[in-house]
This record gives sequence, structure tokens and C-alpha cells, in this order.
Amino acid sequence: STAERILEIATKLNYRASPSAQQLRGKRSNVFGLLVASAGDPLTSWLVEHLDEEAMSIGCQTLIGNTAIAPGRFEACVDELLHRGVDGVFCIVHNLFKGDRKSLLERCPNTVFYCGPGVKNATYVSVDQAEAGRLAVDHLLDVGRKRIGFAIYDPASKEHEQRLSGARLALGERGDLEPLAVFEGEAGCSPPIRPEERTLQGATPD
Repeated sequence: STAERILEIATKLNYRASPSAQQLRGKRSNVFGLLVASAGDPLTSWLVEHLDEEAMSIGCQTLIGNTAIAPGRFEACVDELLHRGVDGVFCIVHNLFKGDRKSLLERCPNTVFYCGPGVKNATYVSVDQAEAGRLAVDHLLDVGRKRIGFAIYDPASKEHEQRLSGARLALGERGDLEPLAVFEGEAGCSPPIRPEERTLQGATPD
């Protein structure tokens, strides 16, 4: 048939359909938006890499928006991603950073957040903070470290309290080891965006 001949020729020529043309016909863009505070952050870059790899494995792509660069950047990134017709958004911007998450969810219901955004009916994934602290300490001890330090920027944070408890539990399970050396910022402070902004105070055991 004519359709079969067209498909055969397209395959031989390695033809790829234009995403823009497909969108004009109401089809999916196969592109996902990825909102981050800063792609330069080591932990964020790790998440970005794996999310992008997962997207590529199913024939999709990601567009990244750095939201903590300037005031209003979160909303500007959302505007741009939706203007480009993304099929959904991954928002891995920590709640400590500003951004209208309620508006994002209203404009793009296909949004998945990292940690609960405090918005009704939002879909999100969260981390077992206590287990994260335990695993981190176990790893350091397994590679031969003897004295473990733990840095937190807000001692009033419930997440940090849980992670610290997991770290101490791991130390306790290993027997007679030095107490955890804790370095903490001021209660209620926000995380620094640049290294020169770090102002942690040491609280090492005697």
C-alpha cells in the first residue's frame, strides 16, 4: 500500500517526525520540564542526570530551569516550560526556596514534586531522612573513617533532626566510637546558594 511504501522510505532515510509539527496536531511533545534551584549543586546535578537518563530511555527529553538565580525566576521558568508545551514537570526545588507551587500545579497538573510542597492533591516523592543519615554514616565507617562530622544549616528543621537521629543510631550500632561532631547554622536560616555564604558554627564533643 501507499502508506507502507511511505513508511519504508522514511525508515531508509532515517526520517524523524518534527516535534513542533506533531504538537500542532495536538500530540504530545515528549518533553518534560525539570525545575531545580541550581543545576550546579552536586546533589541536584545527580538527580538531573538520572531523571534525564530515564526520560531518554523512553524516547523523551528534559528542559531544565534554574529557579534560584534571581527573584521571580521560578515563575518565569514555569511560564517558559508551559509555553514550550512540555508534557509534565518535575519540580525538585527544595521548599526552602521561593516559588508559587500552587500556581504551578494548577497550570500543569502533571507535576511531580520532590518533598511535599504543602499544596492539596499534589503528587510528590519524599526521602526517609533517618535512613539517609544512617546510610551516610555506615558508608563512611565502611571505608575506614573513624570520626564523623555532620553539618546542618538549620537545627530547627524536622528533616535535619531526623537525619541526625539516623546518623547517631548508626554510630551507636557500631559500638565504641567517638560521638558525632555536629556543625550547625542558626535556627530558621536558609541554605546558602554560594559557598562564600556558608556560616556554620562548630559544636564538637569534648
